[in-house]
Amino acid sequence: MKISSLKGLFLLLLPICIVLFFSFRKSTFLSVEGKFGTFCLSCKAYESGSAVGTYGFGLAYCDDNIKEMSNQINYDEIEKFKVFLKDKGLSNLLDRVVKIEQTLKSNNTEKYFTAVKDYSNEIELLNVEDKEMVLAYFK
Repeated sequence: MKISSLKGLFLLLLPICIVLFFSFRKSTFLSVEGKFGTFCLSCKAYESGSAVGTYGFGLAYCDDNIKEMSNQINYDEIEKFKVFLKDKGLSNLLDRVVKIEQTLKSNNTEKYFTAVKDYSNEIELLNVEDKEMVLAYFK
């Protein structure tokens, strides 16, 4: 009789403990500051988060999934970078930055992530001299 009552008590307390665990656990807040703004994301208590800066922009994930981010964008700085890229003749990279700017203005997080990845890949494909010139811009 005692074993069944302990088992019943355990089965009753288990869901309560799980709910309390997730209720009191703090959520994860991520923030990446880059040259072009601050990129923020809040993950739920049961999610793990990660964030990375990518050549002036920021990406943040909850459990490796794309979630809606809250951003404070410095469009003036993006405009200066676009002028820099145009002056240096880096039109492919300029096109990538324009695409990122459009996705930020339309608040489309999934397209923003894709655009930033394409932008990062474009920088990686630059020759050594051009890549150093772009990286020097961020210093």
